[in-house]
Amino acid sequence: MRMYFWFFIFLHSFVVSNIVQKDAIFNGFKQFLGEVYSYESEQLIGGLSKNTQYLWTVNNKKYVVRVLGESFPKRKNEINIHSLAAANAIAPRVYYYDDAYSFIVMDYIEGHTLFLEQAKKIEVLDCIVQKVRSVTQLDAHDFLDEGGWNLCARINQDYNTIKNQQDVKLNSMIEQTFNAMNNIHQKLETQQRPLVFCHNDLNYRNIFFTEKDVIFIDWEMAGMNYEFYDLAYYSVFSCLHEADDYYLLTKYLQHIPSADELDYFKDIKLMIRCCNSFYVLAFLEHIPTSIPMESIKTFEFYAHVLCRDAALFSSCEFLYAIAVSQLQQFLSEYRA
Repeated sequence: MRMYFWFFIFLHSFVVSNIVQKDAIFNGFKQFLGEVYSYESEQLIGGLSKNTQYLWTVNNKKYVVRVLGESFPKRKNEINIHSLAAANAIAPRVYYYDDAYSFIVMDYIEGHTLFLEQAKKIEVLDCIVQKVRSVTQLDAHDFLDEGGWNLCARINQDYNTIKNQQDVKLNSMIEQTFNAMNNIHQKLETQQRPLVFCHNDLNYRNIFFTEKDVIFIDWEMAGMNYEFYDLAYYSVFSCLHEADDYYLLTKYLQHIPSADELDYFKDIKLMIRCCNSFYVLAFLEHIPTSIPMESIKTFEFYAHVLCRDAALFSSCEFLYAIAVSQLQQFLSEYRA
């Protein structure tokens, strides 16, 4: 009886919370639209965060509502940075956000998230470079978390979560990757290149492609980071090859990249592979036993699948496979 009582309390609280949230969003639309004569909403799928996206159709026009689940300072920073990026035509236009920074109403982009088949096209690479250069020039210092975005600290935090995953082969790969990451991090630090403002999560699912432009969404990770970080992140998730990277860097730098610049770019790509594989493994509640290590395919295979099916974010087996494929690629590229 007691179990049913607490379940009822939880269910009641969940329903009441959703009703209050929906009322707040509805009132937000009235703030900038005035009269609301029709509306409907549906949840959008995808992502590994505490934030949730909804498609609201209000007065026959589509909007995206992003409900934020992080702490107040993080919510406030994300909305302020998104608004700044929107003012510079890098992010979707912002229509409204509440005083508690709990949700933001933005433009619905008529287009689609980037497909891998498009990622290597010259016109797309040119757009990416142009927008990344614009991101680095945003004056967002007033909105940044104190201390900035520490890539190595995040990797260490996730490593401490996953280092004993009860799988001998996986544990061995984790240890090898972590030791190699420390070597790469020391190498990057000795170069003392200036940090720049970055989106920090520039994967294809956060890039909307229209006929002649790209728009970046989901600014929760934005902050100061290594130079080239956004370009390297795009390269990793878009499965760019060496020639594509060379073109990307040449356009960004506006000169032929030096050997040191190319090495710096490759090292950042390795750090990104390490960071993302550790983050996904830390996110998983358990390690699937149904997938033999030998059956894991290349990261490019999973990237092609994921870019067309966001629902796979809810599949433990798929996320495990994509994380292990990143570990394998990291070790292969590091040894090379």
